[in-house]
Amino acid sequence: MPFLKAGTASKDKTVKKYKPKMATMLKSQNDRIVDRYREYFNLKADNIPIYEVDILIDYILPDIEDGIIKTETVPMHTSGIQKGIEDINDIAKVSVDASLGNIAVAQALNNIGLQVTRVNSSTKVFLRRIVLKGIADGDGVLAISDKIKDAGVNEYYKGRALAIARTETRKAYDEGGKIAFTDLGVEKFDVVGCVGTLVGTTYGSRTETYGACGLLGLPMIRWDEISGKHHINHAGTQTATLIPLDE
Repeated sequence: MPFLKAGTASKDKTVKKYKPKMATMLKSQNDRIVDRYREYFNLKADNIPIYEVDILIDYILPDIEDGIIKTETVPMHTSGIQKGIEDINDIAKVSVDASLGNIAVAQALNNIGLQVTRVNSSTKVFLRRIVLKGIADGDGVLAISDKIKDAGVNEYYKGRALAIARTETRKAYDEGGKIAFTDLGVEKFDVVGCVGTLVGTTYGSRTETYGACGLLGLPMIRWDEISGKHHINHAGTQTATLIPLDE
């Protein structure tokens, strides 16, 4: 499976390059969050009324952050999309346009940029938990501010920068694959290279087929749907069942 091998190598290289950049992005965002938090209270309040929590979260992580994360992830998304196309070009000896001049590439880049804002939705969930726990623990405004700052340094949960780099690279690479295979007239695709994920159970651990791992012969119309079903540790690649090349 040459595309699987090429895909793994390309995605690993992209993740390695952009993981530090995602960590820097998260750190910068958290600095802005802490600044807005202090601005909100002006360091005068002694506590946070429970009814103000959602208002506070929207204030410290406003919609403008969606535009920032879209901009920050453009290079990573562009790299993933283009590598997805270029790997198919190399393997199938074809020349699908991988440049931003290709309308399909530009549209894919825009679409994946709109989706990446879900990262901020998750951040809001984490922030809300931190604030509510602080209130429950009897912490004042300054103590909760410190907890938000500390959580940001720790990326809210360990390895978040890596998780973002992996997920966004994989989605971008899938977009590139879809563009190339659609251009080549591919009708069906397979999900290869990942049989599932290790699941802990009461009776030990086992590997379960999860999401779309291992599915074969799927119609191209389901490409986006399947790409959105992969679990967070998905290590596989969506690839053409058959490429109908001219003789």
